[in-house]
Amino acid sequence: MNSRNNIPTVEAAYTPSNSVVNVRAWLEIVTGQHLTQVGHQEVEVIGNKTPIWELQEDGTHGNKFNFDVTVDLDQRQVRGVTAGILRECVSRSAEGPSLAWTLVRDARSLHEVGQYRRAVIDVATAAELAVTKMLDIRLDKVEEQVRTALLKAHTMLGRKKAVLSALGCPLPVNLQIDLVNKRNEAVHDGIEPGRPCSSSAQSDGMARVITIKFS
Repeated sequence: MNSRNNIPTVEAAYTPSNSVVNVRAWLEIVTGQHLTQVGHQEVEVIGNKTPIWELQEDGTHGNKFNFDVTVDLDQRQVRGVTAGILRECVSRSAEGPSLAWTLVRDARSLHEVGQYRRAVIDVATAAELAVTKMLDIRLDKVEEQVRTALLKAHTMLGRKKAVLSALGCPLPVNLQIDLVNKRNEAVHDGIEPGRPCSSSAQSDGMARVITIKFS
């Protein structure tokens, strides 16, 4: 609020409500569209933003000219917002998406602007949240002391995956290679994953893991 004339600031006037923020988040998750500034970069313009001025012999500016520049924009297909999708997202506006789905959304955005390491880490964290919840449910009827010991002994995503498989709940076959290994390389070895690795980490198999527990 402006203290001098008691007029709301522009930021205050246009702050979206929680329900609007939640609808926007659900739309991003369902359609793959980017509506939130997460890892985004401004779209480059075609041409040079700053003109170059020709300098005359007397020191004055002459004609201006620009270098011809073409920027390749990597475009991908996203789902359009249908009336049904919008209704479903609005119906969920009382609560925002789970952290797992929000991380998947963020990973998409980071991937699109070339921040592949962060994208791989985010989508791996989302998968780990889902795997942890799945494991917790599978061990629900196990004796508390045994359950606690198992969970403490298997804190890493790869180990949790192995326990789930042993309990008869196998995960997508590409999880270890495309996600667990790539996340470990990025976090522990400082290896920068390229675009193909980031794409593999966000494959349908990873999305299915999240869907199992966060649909």
